[in-house]
Amino acid sequence: MVDKQPAFMRPAPGSVRAEQDTITFEPGEWYSPGDLNLINLPNNLAQVQSPETAARFVETYGPLLYHYEGGRPAPATEALRPLLAQAEAVRLALRLLEAMQDDNDERLAHLLNAAQVIRRDAPDFGPHNFAMSFLLPDGPVQTTVTLAAPYRKPGDIPWRELAVTLICTVANQHTVQLYPGLVPSPGGLAFERQVTGHVGLSLVQLVWYGVGEIALRGQENVKQRRIRLCEECGTPFYALDGRQRFCPPDPWTAESRCAGRRMQRLIRARRKKES
Repeated sequence: MVDKQPAFMRPAPGSVRAEQDTITFEPGEWYSPGDLNLINLPNNLAQVQSPETAARFVETYGPLLYHYEGGRPAPATEALRPLLAQAEAVRLALRLLEAMQDDNDERLAHLLNAAQVIRRDAPDFGPHNFAMSFLLPDGPVQTTVTLAAPYRKPGDIPWRELAVTLICTVANQHTVQLYPGLVPSPGGLAFERQVTGHVGLSLVQLVWYGVGEIALRGQENVKQRRIRLCEECGTPFYALDGRQRFCPPDPWTAESRCAGRRMQRLIRARRKKES
């Protein structure tokens, strides 16, 4: 859970517009970060792949990169490109975590090769290390980060070690200001984890904290393959229910958008077959 005090703002209904490189909106209602499921939040951002889906994300959650702290005015804009870059990085991290459940590293190798950038001046990490460079988000900007891991044996590229290093690097960059504490649960008979910010909070911090939680839970449930690809849109998600096959629903809704699309398509196909 996260701090239950109202801290984030959702735009006023119908006010969100994607205009060139900026998403604009009018201030709406405030809500508590405690309303968010941190395990579902990374999937919700990973679904963003266009200005339209970015605007829908902002309409649902408010701005991703705005840092909420006392005395600051309510936000009214969100830069589009940094939001899309964050969504791409979260999508890559979740895909890597999903592929790490395999017995071999074939899909990890494909994902990392597709994501790396060519950099001629990459530093030399020595003959016993394999290095790759990636363009990763750091808040509102992107920077080229070169990661390295030692060969397990000559010629055996350490794909799994590189994937772990990449996810740790970008997740830690965005969660360094978070403070996870232990608090009594409602009723005071058990424990809960509460996440707060040292100086305010931003939504992107909670997204990457959620990625870290998925990484930890995923390695505890490898045989159950709880990190899955949605059968409708292909976006990775963590299945809180072992029967879950589609992306989780947005907050304040009961039904998965992807499950609803699949159901509507099946209904249309059945009607067409019967007619």
